[in-house]
Amino acid sequence: MNVDDARLREVDAIASRVRLLSESRGDVQAAIVVGSYAYGRPRLDSDIDIVMAVVDRRPWLSDDAWVSQLLAEPLELVRGQAWGPLHERRFRTGSGFEVEFGLVTSEWFATPVDPGTARVLTDGCLILADRHGLARDALRWLAVPAAEWIGVHEGGSTKPPERQLTVRASGVIRGR
Repeated sequence: MNVDDARLREVDAIASRVRLLSESRGDVQAAIVVGSYAYGRPRLDSDIDIVMAVVDRRPWLSDDAWVSQLLAEPLELVRGQAWGPLHERRFRTGSGFEVEFGLVTSEWFATPVDPGTARVLTDGCLILADRHGLARDALRWLAVPAAEWIGVHEGGSTKPPERQLTVRASGVIRGR
């Protein structure tokens, strides 16, 4: 199933709101899109995956009001789970679209990048906001070109630059 125009508008609106939130709040250090919308193969049933590096995750995890305000609608929490250093908060919008926020601290981007983070970033990463260069530094270490989110509905592409991936002896994936 291909992504239709209505879904692209919804995705663009979410990405724009996350970018504005990230730029307006000092405790958001970086925000990136990963997953199918970042590597350029979203389907109608795909969610959007957003990783946000914040100074302190506790307030972001203890009260989900920020998500409803951000997306300008009441949301249904589908799942909240810790995946190592990433704390997932997955929500379903009124249209049925799922938005996953992965809340991390700056250590998630620290170099040398751990194998789990490396896998996520090398699969596809589009930068919404990167106040301190955390995402860019991690991508540079992985030898993956940094790419900004460009609205897919406005003629932009979600496909990151082509790259060849190799695995180092340490098990960390590096792009060339």
